[in-house]
Amino acid sequence: MFRYNLFLYLISPFIIIKLFLYSLKNSVKLKYLSHKIFGTRLSKKYSIWIHAASLGEMKIAVKVAQRLAAKDDKSIIITSNTPSSKYVFDESKLSHVDHCYLPFDFYFATKRFISSLSANLLIIV
Repeated sequence: MFRYNLFLYLISPFIIIKLFLYSLKNSVKLKYLSHKIFGTRLSKKYSIWIHAASLGEMKIAVKVAQRLAAKDDKSIIITSNTPSSKYVFDESKLSHVDHCYLPFDFYFATKRFISSLSANLLIIV
């Protein structure tokens, strides 16, 4: 674990530069960059957390969330890694379901995000 974190922090300047260039190239908001590097503290508690890493997985996650929402599960969050998967989420127009980007494995960002989430169930697509 120590080696992994040390390596991650050593290459973090390259990760940040790559993310910044990706944001410029794809006209992605800086909010994406901020959430990926620093994580985010969620103000709402969720009972179900669905993680979809890619675009195809987001399509599946949206269908799962639709089924869960139909069964009156109203506090659902879907996390993803890419702006294109966020676009699929936005197009689905799910009510009562929120979206957030999953932060990189930086200890401080991951701890901040996980501690604010506290979901009862995690579904990884």
